[in-house]
Amino acid sequence: VLNSKFIGGSIMLGAENQLISLGNISTKLKFDKLSIQGSSFGNDTYAAVNSGIYLSTIGAIEKALEISSTLYDGELNKAIFTTGGLADIFSPHLSKNSPIIYRPHLVIEGIKKLTE
Repeated sequence: VLNSKFIGGSIMLGAENQLISLGNISTKLKFDKLSIQGSSFGNDTYAAVNSGIYLSTIGAIEKALEISSTLYDGELNKAIFTTGGLADIFSPHLSKNSPIIYRPHLVIEGIKKLTE
């Protein structure tokens, strides 16, 4: 948000859909649930899949924050809003340079506000 105006964002494949997509590629990569333990590399297929999903999710968010900071020269609202899917699991793993606000239904809240 810049000057009280939403200037853009990013939509990416969520962690659970990454897991499903990998399972669609190969039955050897098909697993029923995620186990996000942190930033370590996996030493078996299941752990490696979880590590890859963790790294791709956290890495994408961190890169988006870096790009927005560069583009808008630090003028953006410093709070980071996380929403949807497994945001509550990933949010604690983000850099703590800004307050992280978890809003599980942020999109629905926004749509509701538009209709008021």
